[in-house]
Parts: sequence; structure tokens; C-alpha cells
Amino acid sequence: MIGVPYSWGGGGANGASYGIGRGAGIRGFGCSGLAEYAWVKAETRIGGDTSAQWRAGIRVSRSQLRAGNLASSPPTRRTRPPFTTS
Repeated sequence: MIGVPYSWGGGGANGASYGIGRGAGIRGFGCSGLAEYAWVKAETRIGGDTSAQWRAGIRVSRSQLRAGNLASSPPTRRTRPPFTTS
């Protein structure tokens, strides 16, 4: 979101918030929080963390991705999946 700072662990369905850890003291959005906020505006609940968002989505092949899609790799215990919008 233009003009709103990145805040690790920040944001969610109700908008920007103070993050956690590295985001403590910064009011803004982390990746999952911004994704949740955008989807709530579209009247769709996807959850507020990476795992919930992964479970809420549908699986598509790479060739089916379109501009504006929210894309993720499966969450694991060792890594946090990257979220990107095209």
C-alpha cells in the first residue's frame, strides 16, 4: 500500500497496526497482513497468517497465474513462503 511502511507482523483485516519483532514500533503492514486487508476489502476472508492463507487458496499451475493473483509456495517449518503479486 503506497505510503504505508512495511512492519513485520503488522496489519490485518482492520488495517495497519504495530508489528512484532523487527516490526515493533512501526505501524504498517507485513506481507500476510496486507494480503488479508486487501482480500477483506473484496469481501473474502483468507486468514491473517501465511498458513491460513495457504489453506484458504486454490491450487493452480504456474501457467494459470494472472496479473493480480496472490501466489505462494507451501509453508514449511523451516521457511516462510514468499508472497508476491504480479
